Amino acid sequence: MPAAQPPSASASSLERLFSPRSVALVGASERSIWSVSAFDNISRFGFDGPLHLINPKGGVIHGRQTATSCSAVGEQIDTALVMVPEAVLLETFDDLQQAGITSAVILSSGFAEAGADGLARQQAMTEKAASAGIRLLGPNCLGFANYTAKTAIWTTPLRRPMPNASMAIVSQSGALAGQLEQFAYQQRIALTHMVSTGNEADITVADVIEYLAEQPEPKSIALFLETVRNPERFIIAANKARAAGKQIVVLKVGSSEAAAKAAQAHTGSLVGDDAVARSKPGRHGSWSSYA
Repeated sequence: MPAAQPPSASASSLERLFSPRSVALVGASERSIWSVSAFDNISRFGFDGPLHLINPKGGVIHGRQTATSCSAVGEQIDTALVMVPEAVLLETFDDLQQAGITSAVILSSGFAEAGADGLARQQAMTEKAASAGIRLLGPNCLGFANYTAKTAIWTTPLRRPMPNASMAIVSQSGALAGQLEQFAYQQRIALTHMVSTGNEADITVADVIEYLAEQPEPKSIALFLETVRNPERFIIAANKARAAGKQIVVLKVGSSEAAAKAAQAHTGSLVGDDAVARSKPGRHGSWSSYA
């Protein structure tokens, strides 16, 4: 039996993100397909905590009364799904901080994937969030689903959880994660978690692997990677998952020039050495395929 591993500070800080007791949808709107899907997914999964809809104009959205800000809710909120334009994102963090929110999923795009100016905006956002004590998933991501905790902060339609789940999906591409979720459903493979990391301004694939290594449900972790941002950190996380008895399967793209350009345009990934992802199964418990 694999030796028990002590929880890390990084993985522990993700607990409130992936297993929130309360959630806010910031930028909720009847006209947003992202908002409609996020609300439907949370309802379909049977999330039993408080769900707050936030819109500065107030009113009723998705059949619920909204609050004009997170701080106006007057209750503890663990995680916020932020669906506001990039232009007002920084001021949104002021509201999140005032409300005591420590985790945010950032759907908004227009950052590192949009070139030098976008990268500068992403760095400013990351610094703002760090100063406010907020962990970020994204930006430019579709969110996550924790099937075991009946929580889906995901902005495209998802299927209901299935019993006897044993596999987690972690992808830098939200669209590809959705395709893998569909394939898993067709093959009757029940998922424990699905995470879209997007541009990884803060939380990276390695952070998510380390978090999953400490969860009892996933027995295997499927990864879709456009880049490995910190190879040493990735190897540490993979070894931790392996020590916990979990297998890792890696689909790594970006090896060709065309694929590398597509990855850069998609999530701002600067594709580099594939040596980490090519690790042999006996070394880091991983198997790799390339495109």
